[in-house]
Amino acid sequence: LYIIAGIFIFVYYQVLASNELKISELESEKRLYDLNKTYMGVLEHQNDELNMMFHDTKNHYIAISSFDNIEDVRRYVNKICKTYDRKNTLCISNNKMLDLILNKYIVVCSQKGIKFDYEVKTADLSYIDDSELSIMLNNILDNAVEAAEKSSEKRIEFSLRHVQNNMDLLSVINSCDNPPRHNDRQLLTSKSDADKHGFGTKIIKKHVKSNNGRYEWKYDEQSKEFHLTVMFQVNKAPEPRR
Repeated sequence: LYIIAGIFIFVYYQVLASNELKISELESEKRLYDLNKTYMGVLEHQNDELNMMFHDTKNHYIAISSFDNIEDVRRYVNKICKTYDRKNTLCISNNKMLDLILNKYIVVCSQKGIKFDYEVKTADLSYIDDSELSIMLNNILDNAVEAAEKSSEKRIEFSLRHVQNNMDLLSVINSCDNPPRHNDRQLLTSKSDADKHGFGTKIIKKHVKSNNGRYEWKYDEQSKEFHLTVMFQVNKAPEPRR
C-alpha cells in the first residue's frame, strides 16, 4: 500500500507539474499578446497626438505672425512649449517595460476620463524581470482604474522613487468612493463590488514577495482614497519561486 501510495503521489505531482508548465506557457503567450496589443494602442494614440500637434502648429505660426511685440511672442512660445512637454510620454524612465506600462495607462485613463498623474524619480525597477513587473503593475493599475472610473473624482496618482537604505517605494493612490471589502486586511474579490480592489490581489502579493517587496494598503474615509504602497529591497536577490 505504501508503494502504491508513493507511486500515485509521484504520478499526481508529475501531472500537476505538467499542467502548471502548460498554464505558464499560456500565460506567457497571453502576456506577449497583451503587450503587443498595448504597444499598438500606445503607438496609435501617439500618432493621433502628433497629427493634432501638426494641425495646432500651423495655427500657432499664424498666431505668432500677428504679434508685434517680441515679449508677447516669447510668452506665447513658453506657454505652448509647456503643453508639448507633456505630449511626448513614450520615454518616462530608463526602463522600457515601465514606460510601456505607464503609457498604456495614460491612454486608458484618457479614454475613461480619469486624471492620471505620474512621477518617476531616481528609480525604475529595472532589476525586476519584465514579465514580473508587467504582472504586478498591470494588476495594481487595473484595480486602480476600475475603482477610479466608478468614483466621482476619477483620479489616479502613480509615484516611484528611491528612498534610504536601498529601498524603492512604489505608491499608487486612486479615488474610491466606497471602502473595499476585506477580511482581516485580506481584500475580498466580488464582481458586485464597486471598487473591485480584491481582484488580482493574491497575484500582486505573490510577485511582490518574490521580488523582495512588502505590500501594504489603506483606505482614507475622509478623502475617499485607496492607498497602495510597495517597498522593494534593491540590494537583495529575489526569493526563489515556489
